[in-house]
Amino acid sequence: LKTQRQQAVVAAAMDVVPPGWAPPERILTSSFEIQASRVKDVLGVKGRNIKAIKQRSLIQKIAILDKSDPATVTVTGTETAIDMCKYMVLSIASGDQSVIGNVVDTMEIDQRFVSKFIGPKGQVISQIKDASGAYLEVREVGVGQPRIIMTGPPDSVARARELIIQFLATQGLPP
Repeated sequence: LKTQRQQAVVAAAMDVVPPGWAPPERILTSSFEIQASRVKDVLGVKGRNIKAIKQRSLIQKIAILDKSDPATVTVTGTETAIDMCKYMVLSIASGDQSVIGNVVDTMEIDQRFVSKFIGPKGQVISQIKDASGAYLEVREVGVGQPRIIMTGPPDSVARARELIIQFLATQGLPP
């Protein structure tokens, strides 16, 4: 049995609650797996991709444990945020970074220039990554020439392309 005071408080609260108000979604924690080799793609250069995922999905917390393969991704947030975050992480892990506004561009590179482009201990490619903000890698694609793959925000990818062309020109390779 509620006292008159308790009934008055409940009645007052009912008058204060705006129409359409619903209690906030519960905060949950969920885990899923991705290939350990794709963790670097999900993280992005200087953590940019993971920050974009967190911002766009409204997830509260995301952690990736990559000591084994597959890696475990643990996320905390509302059910809606978890679903969005999982979709984004799985999309990026499968090669589609458009979910966070990134683009992918490629250019061929003569096999003879690959080691110069990478540089001693990855120094040259790292400098271009840092200067442009794009993620760069060199991939051998089948039998053809190797390709430089540039991934990131459109302006970073465009800047990376410019820097790569400039670097290759200094090495005697025409654009």
